[in-house]
Amino acid sequence: MQYLTLCFIIIIFIAAAKKLKPKTRYKNAITNLALSCCKKLLKEIYDFKPDIVYGTHFYVGAVLSLLKLAYNLPCKTIVSTLDYTNTPFWESSVGIDYLTLPNQEFIAEFVEEGFKEEQLIVTGLPCGDQFMLKEDKLEARKELGLDVDKFTIMVMFGGGYWSGGYKILKKLIKCVKGKDVQIIMINGKNQQDFVKVEKLKNKLKDLKLINVGFTNQIAKYMSATDVIINKMGGLSLTETLNKQVPCIAYSRLPGQELANLKYVQEKGLAKAFKNKKELGQAINSFIDDRKELDRIKVKMLEYKSDGLNKIVNLIKAQPEANYDEKYISTISFNDVEKNIRKIIKTKHKEEKKK
Repeated sequence: MQYLTLCFIIIIFIAAAKKLKPKTRYKNAITNLALSCCKKLLKEIYDFKPDIVYGTHFYVGAVLSLLKLAYNLPCKTIVSTLDYTNTPFWESSVGIDYLTLPNQEFIAEFVEEGFKEEQLIVTGLPCGDQFMLKEDKLEARKELGLDVDKFTIMVMFGGGYWSGGYKILKKLIKCVKGKDVQIIMINGKNQQDFVKVEKLKNKLKDLKLINVGFTNQIAKYMSATDVIINKMGGLSLTETLNKQVPCIAYSRLPGQELANLKYVQEKGLAKAFKNKKELGQAINSFIDDRKELDRIKVKMLEYKSDGLNKIVNLIKAQPEANYDEKYISTISFNDVEKNIRKIIKTKHKEEKKK
């Protein structure tokens, strides 16, 4: 119940935030939070003197954008979106040099937020090189000690507050009763769930359950898998797209994860469930119709991207930064927030007139 309540609050907050117009970029909930970090980050930049400042959240972009309004930052500033949606508050990041996007579809949305097209670089979302490799399914199963002929389902929900993987696993076992399948349960560092799954495993007679704790072989387990039941974080989703593993996701997700799910559902790349009945329908449709699986895998190729290396190449292509020590020596770091506030007050008035 607490989980659903929190999800509801997050969804309402994001829905309200999305109604904010770009012209409020200098006067929204993120601006004051970003201002509180400006002094420390400016000092850190001038002390460390980086050629590039790279981030993966709109908050980073907001802080850097505010700093660049009032101060000379010789370093290039690059931020990456990590979801398949335009979340609120990206409008506060328009001052950065480059924003990397999942694909071409999102350019128009971010232009509406106030970005220039030359700032928007399509790279795809970053994930490890191991998820780009094409591995033979049967060989992967042999290496992992799995049955090579069984339909293989992987469950991976991570640990912490947002987990819920153990409960979904129990529902899944009931849904596939009598089917010739095997299930891989990835618990990560959630030792409590690992122990629960181990007890459950010992009670099963006609179903092969592989109970995995923390592992660095997620890519290989994906190679051995027919279908994955997981969360819809942008990076996890990118891993499954690159590995061409069709997804089934829990539809009661918070914030951007729900948006990610809707995106891949609209593309025909995933299915969703909100209860045991819908989970059973989704998983059994894949078990009973392997052609549907193959169709989705082929379609996933359209969304496969080497985002990590493209972002690395973008970073490496930037020039070295030239810091002016004389200019830096004139800066009063205690006045940073005050100076920026003066500028954004003027900027906000200008935006309202547009």
